[in-house]
Amino acid sequence: DGQAYTSRYFYNLTYNMSLDLDPVTITALTGYNNENFKADYGLDNTTFSQLWATEHDDITEFSQELRAVTNFSGPLNLVGGLYFQSTDRHILSDVALRSGVYRPATGRYDDTDNRIHMSGKTYSAFGQILFNITDQIELDAGGRFTRETKKDFQRVIFGQGPFDVVDYLYPGESEPGVITGHYAENNFSPEVTLTWHPSSYQTLYASYRTGFKSGGFTAGLPTRATRIGDLDFGSSKAKGGEIGYKGQFFDRKLKVTLTGFYYDFDQLQVNAYDPVRVAFVVGNAGAVHQRGVEGEVNYQATDWLSLHAAATYAHNRFKDYAGACYSYSFPTGTTRATATPPPNCSFATPTGLTLQQEFDGRAPARSPDFTASGGFLVDYPVGDNRITLSGDAFYTDGYYASDTMAPSTYQDAFVRANASISYGAYDDRWKLAVIGRNLTNKYYLLYASDRTGGASIPGAIGE
Repeated sequence: DGQAYTSRYFYNLTYNMSLDLDPVTITALTGYNNENFKADYGLDNTTFSQLWATEHDDITEFSQELRAVTNFSGPLNLVGGLYFQSTDRHILSDVALRSGVYRPATGRYDDTDNRIHMSGKTYSAFGQILFNITDQIELDAGGRFTRETKKDFQRVIFGQGPFDVVDYLYPGESEPGVITGHYAENNFSPEVTLTWHPSSYQTLYASYRTGFKSGGFTAGLPTRATRIGDLDFGSSKAKGGEIGYKGQFFDRKLKVTLTGFYYDFDQLQVNAYDPVRVAFVVGNAGAVHQRGVEGEVNYQATDWLSLHAAATYAHNRFKDYAGACYSYSFPTGTTRATATPPPNCSFATPTGLTLQQEFDGRAPARSPDFTASGGFLVDYPVGDNRITLSGDAFYTDGYYASDTMAPSTYQDAFVRANASISYGAYDDRWKLAVIGRNLTNKYYLLYASDRTGGASIPGAIGE
C-alpha cells in the first residue's frame, strides 16, 4: 500500500547432549537458525521517497559440533572435535530509482527486480593439547583446519534502462540475465598459550593466536558492466598475540587485570554503502595493524561500597588501502584540468574523474583510540531491605561514524554519565528504582552512511 515497514523474525533452536565416559566427555551441539526479513522503504531517506525498494531476505543455518575432552589425572589432557555448518540464503530485491515514474511500455514503476540464492558449507576439525609442565605452569597449543565453500546465483527477473540485462548473456555464463560465482578456501589457524600461576591469586600469560574469516559474495543490482569480481570479496586473516596479568590483593578486595595486545589483520573485510550502486558493498582493505593495552580495576572499599575503573588504548591503523571516497559529484562540464578533489580524496585514474581515498595511517570507522570508564556501587542494608546507588562515567575519543569518513560524520570526543538509585528486598522479590541514562544529555553519532541521491548538488559533499 506504499507504506514503509520493516518486519524481522528470528527462529533459534539449540540442542546440547553430553556423555560422560570418564575420563573422556563427549559433547554434541546442534544448532538451527532462521532469519526472515521483509522491508518496503525509501532509499533516499526523505519524505519524498524518490528512490524505493522492496526486499525479502531469508537465511537458514544448520550446524553440528562433536567435541571430546579428556580429564586424565596426569599432566596431559586433550580437546578435539569436528564441526559442520550449512547456510542457505534467498533474497528478493525490487528497486525503483525514479519512484512515481510509470512506464506504459512495461506497465511497471520499478527499474530492476532480482532473485539471489547464496549457499555455503563449512567443514572444520580442531584440536588442543593442555600440558601442565609444573603445578604452576601450563602450556596450551592447538589449531583449527577449516574448509569453506560458497556458491552465488543472481538472476535479473526484470530490468530497464541500464538494468535491462534479462536477455544479456554475461561472459562465461550459459543463461541470459544470470551471474554465478563459486568460492572455496582452506585455512589452518594455530594458537599457543603459556600460563604461569606464581600464587593462588595471580596469573601471568602470553599467547600467540591466529584467526580466519571466509570470503563470499554481496547482493548487487547488475548492469551489463557488472562482473562477478564486483560482487565477491576475499577472506580476512589475523595473527598476533597478548601478554596479560590478573591478580587479587588485600584479601581479594582488589582485583587487577592488565593486557597488552598486538594483531595484524590482512585483507580486513570492510562494509560500506555505495550510493551509486545502491547497495552495501563488502570489500577488502590491505591491512589493519592493531596495537594496544587495556586494564581494569575493581576495589571492594567497604562491605557496602565498591569502586571500578577500566581503560583501553587501541591503536588501529589501515595500511596499503585505497578505498572509496565519500559521496561527491562534480559540476556538469567539469574536466580533469578544472576539477579539484574534495578533502582527503584523490583521482583513481590519470585521466578520469573517479575518486578514491587513501586510508593509510588512518583509523577505521568507529574506532576511537582511547576509551575509559569509572564508577561506584553502594549496596547499603536497611533492615530486611537495601538501598543501592550507582554512578558511572564513560569517555570516548573522537572517531568517524561513516566507513567513507565523510567530514560531516566525525564525532568529537565525548563523555556520558549514568546513575541509578533503588530500594528493595535483599532477595530481589521486589524493587523500586529510578534509572538515569546519558545524564550529560550528549548526542553522539553511532553510525552514518552516504545517502542515496545525496550528492545531487554538484560541487558539494553528499549528505
